[in-house]
Amino acid sequence: MDNDSELRKYFDFDETDLNANRKGYLSRRQQARDKKNARSPKLLLEIAGFVFLVLAFVPIIFLINRHAATALWLIWAVWLVTWIYLAVMVLRMSTVDPAVDKLKTVEGWVSTIKEEKSENHANKHIVYYWKVGGIKFEVANPDQAGILEQGATYRVHYLDPGKQILSVERLPEKATG
Repeated sequence: MDNDSELRKYFDFDETDLNANRKGYLSRRQQARDKKNARSPKLLLEIAGFVFLVLAFVPIIFLINRHAATALWLIWAVWLVTWIYLAVMVLRMSTVDPAVDKLKTVEGWVSTIKEEKSENHANKHIVYYWKVGGIKFEVANPDQAGILEQGATYRVHYLDPGKQILSVERLPEKATG
Protein backbone atom coordinates (compact mmCIF):
# COMPACT_ATOMS: atom_id res chain seq x y z
CA MET A 1 0.00 0.00 0.00
CA ASP A 2 1.42 3.39 -1.01
CA ASN A 3 1.70 5.87 1.83
CA ASP A 4 0.01 9.21 1.79
CA SER A 5 2.37 11.98 0.65
CA GLU A 6 1.06 14.18 3.47
CA LEU A 7 2.29 11.65 6.05
CA ARG A 8 5.68 11.44 4.34
CA LYS A 9 6.03 15.20 4.34
CA TYR A 10 4.85 15.70 7.93
CA PHE A 11 7.04 12.94 9.40
CA ASP A 12 9.91 13.57 6.93
CA PHE A 13 10.42 10.05 5.58
CA ASP A 14 10.63 8.41 2.18
CA GLU A 15 10.16 4.90 0.80
CA THR A 16 13.78 3.96 1.64
CA ASP A 17 13.25 5.03 5.26
CA LEU A 18 9.97 3.13 5.49
CA ASN A 19 11.45 -0.06 4.01
CA ALA A 20 14.38 0.09 6.44
CA ASN A 21 11.97 0.61 9.36
CA ARG A 22 9.84 -2.34 8.22
CA LYS A 23 12.99 -4.49 8.37
CA GLY A 24 13.74 -3.25 11.89
CA TYR A 25 16.54 -0.76 11.35
CA LEU A 26 17.17 2.92 10.64
CA SER A 27 17.97 4.08 7.12
CA ARG A 28 21.29 5.88 6.58
CA ARG A 29 19.45 9.19 6.38
CA GLN A 30 17.66 8.50 9.69
CA GLN A 31 20.92 7.45 11.35
CA ALA A 32 22.60 10.68 10.21
CA ARG A 33 19.67 12.77 11.46
CA ASP A 34 19.62 10.91 14.79
CA LYS A 35 23.34 11.48 15.32
CA LYS A 36 23.02 15.15 14.38
CA ASN A 37 20.15 15.62 16.86
CA ALA A 38 22.21 13.99 19.63
CA ARG A 39 25.35 16.14 19.27
CA SER A 40 24.26 18.99 21.55
CA PRO A 41 23.19 16.84 24.53
CA LYS A 42 26.35 14.76 24.15
CA LEU A 43 28.54 17.87 24.20
CA LEU A 44 26.72 19.20 27.28
CA LEU A 45 27.26 15.90 29.09
CA GLU A 46 30.96 15.93 28.21
CA ILE A 47 31.34 19.50 29.48
CA ALA A 48 29.45 18.66 32.69
CA GLY A 49 31.70 15.63 33.23
CA PHE A 50 34.86 17.71 32.95
CA VAL A 51 33.43 20.42 35.22
CA PHE A 52 32.72 17.73 37.82
CA LEU A 53 36.33 16.55 37.56
CA VAL A 54 37.58 20.10 38.11
CA LEU A 55 35.24 20.49 41.11
CA ALA A 56 36.68 17.30 42.57
CA PHE A 57 40.19 18.78 42.73
CA VAL A 58 39.51 22.45 43.52
CA PRO A 59 39.48 22.02 47.34
CA ILE A 60 42.99 20.57 47.34
CA ILE A 61 44.39 24.04 46.54
CA PHE A 62 42.71 25.38 49.67
CA LEU A 63 43.89 22.46 51.79
CA ILE A 64 47.54 22.66 50.69
CA ASN A 65 47.78 26.43 51.20
CA ARG A 66 46.24 26.26 54.66
CA HIS A 67 48.09 23.19 56.03
CA ALA A 68 44.68 21.79 56.89
CA ALA A 69 43.88 19.38 59.68
CA THR A 70 43.36 15.67 59.07
CA ALA A 71 39.58 16.00 59.37
CA LEU A 72 39.52 18.38 56.40
CA TRP A 73 41.60 15.95 54.36
CA LEU A 74 39.06 13.23 55.12
CA ILE A 75 36.21 15.51 54.04
CA TRP A 76 38.13 16.29 50.86
CA ALA A 77 38.62 12.57 50.20
CA VAL A 78 34.86 12.02 50.36
CA TRP A 79 34.33 15.12 48.20
CA LEU A 80 36.88 13.82 45.68
CA VAL A 81 35.33 10.36 45.41
CA THR A 82 31.82 11.81 45.07
CA TRP A 83 32.67 14.26 42.28
CA ILE A 84 34.85 11.77 40.42
CA TYR A 85 32.02 9.24 40.57
CA LEU A 86 29.56 11.84 39.21
CA ALA A 87 32.03 12.82 36.49
CA VAL A 88 32.53 9.21 35.39
CA MET A 89 28.76 8.56 35.33
CA VAL A 90 28.07 11.69 33.26
CA LEU A 91 30.94 10.97 30.86
CA ARG A 92 29.69 7.40 30.41
CA MET A 93 26.24 8.75 29.53
CA SER A 94 27.85 10.92 26.84
CA THR A 95 29.31 7.84 25.13
CA VAL A 96 25.92 6.25 24.45
CA ASP A 97 25.44 6.04 20.69
CA PRO A 98 22.10 7.61 19.72
CA ALA A 99 21.76 5.20 16.81
CA VAL A 100 21.44 2.44 19.40
CA ASP A 101 18.04 3.81 20.31
CA LYS A 102 15.62 0.99 19.89
CA LEU A 103 13.49 1.14 16.78
CA LYS A 104 10.05 -0.05 17.74
CA THR A 105 6.88 -0.62 15.77
CA VAL A 106 3.31 -0.46 16.95
CA GLU A 107 0.10 -1.14 15.05
CA GLY A 108 -3.42 -0.16 15.94
CA TRP A 109 -6.24 2.23 15.41
CA VAL A 110 -5.61 5.88 16.14
CA SER A 111 -7.23 7.82 18.90
CA THR A 112 -6.52 11.56 19.04
CA ILE A 113 -6.41 12.82 22.61
CA LYS A 114 -6.68 16.44 23.69
CA GLU A 115 -5.37 17.29 27.16
CA GLU A 116 -5.29 20.57 29.00
CA LYS A 117 -1.97 21.04 30.80
CA SER A 118 -1.21 23.69 33.37
CA GLU A 119 2.04 24.59 35.03
CA ASN A 120 0.13 26.94 37.30
CA HIS A 121 -3.45 28.17 37.36
CA ALA A 122 -2.73 31.09 35.05
CA ASN A 123 -0.72 29.24 32.40
CA LYS A 124 -2.86 26.58 30.69
CA HIS A 125 -2.28 25.11 27.26
CA ILE A 126 -3.69 22.33 25.13
CA VAL A 127 -1.56 19.33 24.16
CA TYR A 128 -2.61 16.78 21.55
CA TYR A 129 -1.54 13.13 21.48
CA TRP A 130 -2.05 10.23 19.13
CA LYS A 131 -2.60 6.92 20.84
CA VAL A 132 -1.76 3.93 18.65
CA GLY A 133 -1.76 0.39 20.00
CA GLY A 134 -1.55 1.67 23.58
CA ILE A 135 1.44 3.96 22.89
CA LYS A 136 1.01 7.73 23.26
CA PHE A 137 2.82 10.10 20.86
CA GLU A 138 2.80 13.85 21.43
CA VAL A 139 1.68 15.87 18.40
CA ALA A 140 4.34 18.50 17.67
CA ASN A 141 2.04 20.81 15.72
CA PRO A 142 -1.54 20.98 17.09
CA ASP A 143 -2.79 22.18 13.68
CA GLN A 144 -1.75 18.78 12.29
CA ALA A 145 -3.47 16.64 14.94
CA GLY A 146 -5.91 15.42 12.29
CA ILE A 147 -3.24 14.13 9.90
CA LEU A 148 -3.82 10.64 11.30
CA GLU A 149 -7.45 9.75 10.75
CA GLN A 150 -9.32 9.02 13.97
CA GLY A 151 -10.25 5.32 14.15
CA ALA A 152 -8.12 4.29 11.15
CA THR A 153 -5.44 1.62 11.56
CA TYR A 154 -1.77 2.61 11.25
CA ARG A 155 1.66 1.10 11.70
CA VAL A 156 4.02 3.53 13.44
CA HIS A 157 7.82 3.08 13.48
CA TYR A 158 9.42 5.09 16.28
CA LEU A 159 12.53 5.44 18.43
CA ASP A 160 12.30 4.45 22.05
CA PRO A 161 12.99 6.18 24.39
CA GLY A 162 11.51 9.49 23.37
CA LYS A 163 8.67 8.25 21.16
CA GLN A 164 10.15 10.01 18.10
CA ILE A 165 8.07 8.92 15.11
CA LEU A 166 10.21 7.97 12.12
CA SER A 167 7.60 6.70 9.66
CA VAL A 168 3.90 5.93 9.53
CA GLU A 169 1.81 3.85 7.18
CA ARG A 170 -1.92 3.47 7.02
CA LEU A 171 -2.97 -0.16 6.97
CA PRO A 172 -5.90 -1.49 4.98
CA GLU A 173 -9.09 -2.02 6.91
CA LYS A 174 -9.61 -5.67 7.87
CA ALA A 175 -12.70 -7.27 6.38
CA THR A 176 -15.26 -8.34 8.92
CA GLY A 177 -17.67 -11.04 8.50
